[in-house]
Amino acid sequence: MVTIYATLGYVPESVLPSLRTAGVERLVVFASAADTKVEAAVRRVKAHCEKADIPFTRVRIVKPYDLEYVAEVIKETMDEHKDEEAIFNITGGTKVMAAAALIVCFLKGVPTEYAQERTMEVIRLPLMKIDVRSQLTRRGKDIVRFLLAQKDHCAPAAKVRKALGMEKSTFSVHLSRLREKGLVTVERDPRSARGQVVMAMPTMKLLMMEE
Repeated sequence: MVTIYATLGYVPESVLPSLRTAGVERLVVFASAADTKVEAAVRRVKAHCEKADIPFTRVRIVKPYDLEYVAEVIKETMDEHKDEEAIFNITGGTKVMAAAALIVCFLKGVPTEYAQERTMEVIRLPLMKIDVRSQLTRRGKDIVRFLLAQKDHCAPAAKVRKALGMEKSTFSVHLSRLREKGLVTVERDPRSARGQVVMAMPTMKLLMMEE
């Protein structure tokens, strides 16, 4: 049995082709809130599911242009059925919603598909799985986790090092590796002549989501 997930915008037909998949157990739709055209599309998809006797769930996306927020909502929803086979249709909704869905699916190794706008032919996208965490050392993960827990995901380098109880040389090595991978940036601290500020890249919170 397969759970179909889908981002939905104004065109209900973008979701319906995925329901032809054999053994569909349920459809879970992520759709923007407070949009009359989207609401109309949701009603049409729901009606189709009722006729086909397919359980339908609608998840309201309050901030459809906030990548981090959308990804978190999608991940939390998918985690509720994490042991089930799934396919994600990323055709509808805002581009941000589709991008968030794609990121979560890459992290989880979930197949994705797209329905062509003119023909509504379903195109299965290449299956990919990204695991950034496997490329990080234990101490590297500690640094990233600490930064993600800070306001704006940044902190003075000295504060990070002391909080984690790391020697200067050890901290420098792990920080350099993170910089080389493009996972953090290091800039001069305007409040200190010799100090530096370390910042986790905005995507890191998403890439560490599966922990």
